[in-house]
Amino acid sequence: MRPEQFIPFLGLAAIYAALATATLYGLARIVAKPGGRAAPLVFFSLFFFFLTQHPFPDPATMTCPRPFTEPQTQPFLFLRSFADMWEKGGGFGDWTRNRIVAASTMNFALLGLVGVALRFATARWIAALILAPSLSLTAELTQLTAFWGLWPCPFRQFNVDDLILNVSGLWFGFALASLLAPRFSFPASASSRRAPPPPSSGRGGRRK
Repeated sequence: MRPEQFIPFLGLAAIYAALATATLYGLARIVAKPGGRAAPLVFFSLFFFFLTQHPFPDPATMTCPRPFTEPQTQPFLFLRSFADMWEKGGGFGDWTRNRIVAASTMNFALLGLVGVALRFATARWIAALILAPSLSLTAELTQLTAFWGLWPCPFRQFNVDDLILNVSGLWFGFALASLLAPRFSFPASASSRRAPPPPSSGRGGRRK
């Protein structure tokens, strides 16, 4: 993807995510009042999902099979690209122009934002442990199944490295936000919400 195409690509995914988030919150208000802390989490999760799916081809005119959609099932294959770039000693521009390096970095960083947004909504680690593989696997299976059969064939590649980078990125973002939580208005963890111990009555106890 050329640089002049990248910003519109991100912008369209952001529009999709904003519209979907507003729709979900509008529907949620019918039955309950949704909490505002969940809004960033919903937006960034949907932003990630739409980035992994669009642009959507025209099913009536697309040819099958699409090129470059063969599933990639070898884990940590992306490390070869990083190693090659390191050996070549390329500059910053060379790193950013490498498609695999750029895509791997974006996968990790974007799910890092989801992890931060999750920590803004809750301090429970179990939420991060569940959401990371669930969100990433949903996106990858949607690619593998041609949007669950809505398209005649897959138009994006299922990649096991994306699963690895997405899951680790979300966990990293959640952990980093947890370390910085005392400086910001993030929910307190369970340990910090425990009641303080009762004051000591002194060595000799109460005087009679």
